Amino acid sequence: MNKSKKCYVAFLDIMGFASFVENETPEKVENILSEFINSPIPGGDTLNYNILSDTIIISVSLELDSGEPKHCMQIQQELQILLMTVTHIQKSSIIGYSGLPVRGGIAIGDFFIDNEKNIMFGKGLIAAHKIESSLAIYPRIIVDSEILVGMKKTGDRSYPIKRDFDGLFHVNYLCTLEPTNDGTLMGVYRDWLKKHRDYIIKNLADEKNIKIATKYHWMEAYHNWFCTGYDEYKEYLIGEEEPSKV
Repeated sequence: MNKSKKCYVAFLDIMGFASFVENETPEKVENILSEFINSPIPGGDTLNYNILSDTIIISVSLELDSGEPKHCMQIQQELQILLMTVTHIQKSSIIGYSGLPVRGGIAIGDFFIDNEKNIMFGKGLIAAHKIESSLAIYPRIIVDSEILVGMKKTGDRSYPIKRDFDGLFHVNYLCTLEPTNDGTLMGVYRDWLKKHRDYIIKNLADEKNIKIATKYHWMEAYHNWFCTGYDEYKEYLIGEEEPSKV
């Protein structure tokens, strides 16, 4: 991508990264950051990744090299790939390789990137950053309203998004743990949900800063919302008394 094109742009902030860097070796930090961009999502190699300290920027063009718009079906597919990629990053960052939650925004707009010169700018990037800095607040990745309008027009209800208590829509990162008839996979899913629950309980018990604790309370509400939807997962609900027991 060597000129300004209309793109989907995700701007992600790794929360707690400064403290993580101060307490870990450079080698471990590098390994963790590498994990963020090694997406196992099919088609993930079509995305463009850039990392600067605690910021991850992921983009995909809606235009061909000729400047012509891509076919609407291809655009839908690439939006799904982007959403599933950030879903993987968000889920794995918490209960996988780093224990650091991610907050962010996804927008649509003009975006210029030159990887050789390390230059990037554009309205799409600014919009995604504004969403992350002013709307996300909690460990959630908010999807811009303009993208939501496009989703509704397609009639496709398979996008991994959820409407939150404040009316904003965020990436539903636990969606990939929906119950299945595959016994082996269910064992993996239960293990992930248990780790997610234990992560929240531990941080609620340990965190003394009220502002930071609010973010874990949001995670608690989201976790319970997901588990309540499936009989198979109700045993992983977080009760009101649990954080004080840890």
